[in-house]
Amino acid sequence: MFKIGTTLKQIRKELNYHQIDLYSGIMSKSIYIKVEADSRPVSVEELIKFSERLGINFFEILARAGMNTKSLSETGKEKLLISKIFTHPDLFDKNFQRIEPKRLTSLQYFSIYLGYISIAHHYNIEIPTFNKTITSDLKHLYDKRTTFFGIDYEIISNLLNVLPFEEVSNFIKPMYPIVDSFGKDYDLTIQSVLKNALTISIMVLLQSFK
Repeated sequence: MFKIGTTLKQIRKELNYHQIDLYSGIMSKSIYIKVEADSRPVSVEELIKFSERLGINFFEILARAGMNTKSLSETGKEKLLISKIFTHPDLFDKNFQRIEPKRLTSLQYFSIYLGYISIAHHYNIEIPTFNKTITSDLKHLYDKRTTFFGIDYEIISNLLNVLPFEEVSNFIKPMYPIVDSFGKDYDLTIQSVLKNALTISIMVLLQSFK
């Protein structure tokens, strides 16, 4: 259970805020007593106001209240499982067989699928179906797309680990330039793409001198 109210109470007391300091103008006393007892939910709009008043990041409050999306969502749990392959390689086949059929059900699952493909490359595990399906998979996901989300940049970052840059570049071009920010995770994912692309460019340049 998410304990938003308990978390707000803990933060409020730590920062020496009285209840009236935090809740005044946002909700009545009868309501904020219920909120701090976790018997009344907090709306997104209310939490934004509390975040601004406390000076604490909105998403940090959620995380401290136990709302960790990676540990709660199915795809989040799957992403956490990927890291276990490095210490338990024997889990690869079982996990990959579960993920591969789901790869086109959502962008998140496709990114997870590419994560396993990256591991397969690392351990020299042959995945014959990858080369046969990757072109049609990408066309299915990106044909006529004009708006791109953080997960799209995560996918491109993963693609750069498993395909030659020239095969990925056509998918990268429509995603840039970027003129807006849509949150910290979005920005970090975009930076990851640029870092991978730059690393590959440097490696190609160094190879040309040999």
